[in-house]
Amino acid sequence: MAGAGVIGLAIGFGAQSLVKDVITGFFIILEDQFAVGDVIQTGNFRGTVEMIGLRATRIRSWTGEVHIIPNGSINEVTNYSINNAIAVIDIPIAHEERLEQATEVIRAVLSKLDDPNMTAPAEFLGVQAVGTTEVTLRVTVECKPNSQAAVARKVNADLKKAFEEQGIEAPYPRMVTVHRGEGRERTGGT
Repeated sequence: MAGAGVIGLAIGFGAQSLVKDVITGFFIILEDQFAVGDVIQTGNFRGTVEMIGLRATRIRSWTGEVHIIPNGSINEVTNYSINNAIAVIDIPIAHEERLEQATEVIRAVLSKLDDPNMTAPAEFLGVQAVGTTEVTLRVTVECKPNSQAAVARKVNADLKKAFEEQGIEAPYPRMVTVHRGEGRERTGGT
């Protein structure tokens, strides 16, 4: 009788977990939190939803791993497939380059930019940061969900080609030399 009680208790705890998974799965489907084909992140898992069941959800990461997650352990979800995304492209140029020339080249490239994933024209925001060896310029492009990486790669390639044609150089790290003599030190960039 005691053994049956222990077995019944174990089944009860197992059933509790199963019931939690099923109820959570029911609400995921009912509330349409995500659908098959959406790119989501839950906990440390990010990927494309391949299957939503009442008990578990299957997600495939972009590198090919398949994660099967019990619905009861899905506490929060970020869905990347609902709204448009923003591609943010930072373009470093050397301090020695003329800012006006680089700006003209960027605007010319952006005016010709055509990609089916873009939902709005690219926007040149201006100087984002000034570092010790470079000035960073920023461009943003609104694009379809989950396409920002492809759009950013295209913009970078087009800008690189245009910069090469116009002779605009990327920043290089500066070397500092220390001159010692007669009890004092001088530093100078080379």
